[in-house]
Amino acid sequence: IRDKDELGVREGEIPERLFHDLAAINEHLGQDTKTTQLFVWLDQNKPDFAKSVYSVAQPSLIRAKKINLCGKYLDPEASFKRMLELYNLHKNIAATSASKPRNLEFGRKRFGNDAAILVALLSLNNRSDEAAKIAAASEAELDDPKYKSVLARAKDGEVPEPWP
Repeated sequence: IRDKDELGVREGEIPERLFHDLAAINEHLGQDTKTTQLFVWLDQNKPDFAKSVYSVAQPSLIRAKKINLCGKYLDPEASFKRMLELYNLHKNIAATSASKPRNLEFGRKRFGNDAAILVALLSLNNRSDEAAKIAAASEAELDDPKYKSVLARAKDGEVPEPWP
């Protein structure tokens, strides 16, 4: 299935859905390198499409240490806006849910991880002004000593392991 999906992506057949599927299969099989290889091919051959699936490929690219390639596709303002919307959604769900602590903790952890990754990638790609802006905005949303520690390391270019 994964190989068929990859062929479909290369040939342009419903590529976004197929890329999502094959990235999930590769992650499950422990074969992130195949997602990275396909994204590198897309970058070289179909950069507009690569841009549309970058967020799906990002964890694999990070694990492969393709930091400069990540930098090429970062859109910090749009990314942070999506992170914040998702975090607020989790907070709203937690406010009305019987499993409030678990939902809230998931939202906080996801937001903190995604924001720290973005800050680290920006820092490593010599985009320190943008990194500082995202760091300040994320710290204002998530005032937590543990997160501040992760964020300080991200500002220094330490990329957290993608989660979940």
